[in-house]
Amino acid sequence: MIVHFYIVSLRWRPPKILIDEELLSRNLSVFLPNTIVEARMDQIHRLVRNHCPSHHIDFYIFLLAVVCIICSAIFTFIARSLNISMWCPLILLLVPTGLSFWTSKRRSTLIIKIKEFESRLKKTLYEFNTNDSNHRISWSLERVPIEHAPCRSARFCLMIHITELDPELGIYGEELPSYQVATNNIVLPPSYEATLIRAPEPAVLL
Repeated sequence: MIVHFYIVSLRWRPPKILIDEELLSRNLSVFLPNTIVEARMDQIHRLVRNHCPSHHIDFYIFLLAVVCIICSAIFTFIARSLNISMWCPLILLLVPTGLSFWTSKRRSTLIIKIKEFESRLKKTLYEFNTNDSNHRISWSLERVPIEHAPCRSARFCLMIHITELDPELGIYGEELPSYQVATNNIVLPPSYEATLIRAPEPAVLL
């Protein structure tokens, strides 16, 4: 393996890429020019920034709902102590209800967005492999379990591997022949009956 790095979605921060830029540049410079390496990483950064699902919004919405409930309780206590009626506590309680409905709907689509992001990322890495096949490197994607993520606050984590191809394996992306083509090219041995040596026919004496 040449190098690997992580794409993580954090609990209270936007998604980010965890990478050692110096190590990446030093290891990939053997295979790719620095301009190509920078272009590849810029494309991945844009993909993460524009399409990677974020979990930190849910965290701040939860804090806002808690603040609204606390403020509603304080206003209710003040209103009871002064024997006045206040509509502010009821209005403040409607805010967490609306936020709860919005976050539940958002979470139901979060898994779909994660799968769409993985699909976009795989397509991008496939394009990298097609363009970098002559440089003998391969880009691959792996989903990392949360317990093995590089940081504790990660909500989901992906790992990108950059490995060197074995020269004996041929060019990356070369397709193997299909089963039908492979079976059509097989030369079957002669049957058992064809291999039997027949006895010579008796000669006819004239």
